[in-house]
Amino acid sequence: MWHRNSRNSNIFTVGGSLSANAHGVDPQYGPIIETVRSFRLLRPDGSVINVSRTEFPELFRLVIGGYGLFGVILDVTLDVTENVVYKRTSGIIDYRAYPAFFEQHIKGNPKIGLHSAKPSIAPESLLREMVWTTYEKTDERPADIFDLQDEQNIFRNKFLFDLSRSSDWGKSIRWYWQKRLEARVGAVEVVSRNNAMRPTVKFLDHRSPTDTDILQEYFVPMERFVEFIDGLRAIIQKDRISLLSATVRYVPKNTEAYLSYAPQDMFAIVLYINQGLSEPEKHRATEWTKQLVDLARRHHGTFYLTYQLYPAGAQLRQAYPAFDAFLHEKQRRDPGDMFMNQFYTRYASTEVDP
Repeated sequence: MWHRNSRNSNIFTVGGSLSANAHGVDPQYGPIIETVRSFRLLRPDGSVINVSRTEFPELFRLVIGGYGLFGVILDVTLDVTENVVYKRTSGIIDYRAYPAFFEQHIKGNPKIGLHSAKPSIAPESLLREMVWTTYEKTDERPADIFDLQDEQNIFRNKFLFDLSRSSDWGKSIRWYWQKRLEARVGAVEVVSRNNAMRPTVKFLDHRSPTDTDILQEYFVPMERFVEFIDGLRAIIQKDRISLLSATVRYVPKNTEAYLSYAPQDMFAIVLYINQGLSEPEKHRATEWTKQLVDLARRHHGTFYLTYQLYPAGAQLRQAYPAFDAFLHEKQRRDPGDMFMNQFYTRYASTEVDP
């Protein structure tokens, strides 16, 4: 069994996933809040309560996606799904054709279990070509299909990824091999859901005193996807952002959580970026992040609050109109600020940078 809305990795805690209201690559489901039945919460006064849609329903909406500010999640009752078997297929598509492809072949198709797409990071085709990958249910049951597999080709993948960190030439080489390896014409792989969702993260290991890799994520309405990608490409090129990977996922509308990031059906664009650690480089990253947030907002989108504290306070409040009400509930339910984090410290005051 596997939680039906787990992200494409198993390196996250259950409580952390609830606190960030994580989402995954299953197009049938939205954020993790959809699959939560109840949880026990340790509150600031030391009491423990059971929270659900009928017991303390306001806390249900505050805690999930509340970044740990209302208490400690002790245990959770979740909906799970069967470890079904899929046929994995993939192909290459122009980004402008992708929304129609998704509407026609993926959205609402009950046979599709997982789906995502990866735009090009190569300078010559930046964000124009995309490799899509779909996992469709099958009745095939090869021998040992449910055995959990270890991560494969770590050295090869790390070598190519390191090349892409160091140069535009390396990004072109990596994209060339990514297309050949992931989008083989006619290739079909049969795989269990648990293996399809196991993490491939070891090759990402990168330790440097001068630079690091960061994640950012932006959500835009499906009909604004092409315009957002065009704007994203322009900012990447203008500001020389070292984009190492981009992934497109689908997040259906869900407004249960106070800080919901998908007020309508959205494409999530996940960016994996290399940035310098010097003060000038961090300042530069802050500035282009604010540009990306403004881009998302121009297209009626939002951004994920889980990552760096680069966006301005005014940008956060524009993207999340319920944020001040969220803060009011925090101050009412935890007046002594028993539960704190850098996110709260950064954005709780209305005096933060505009």
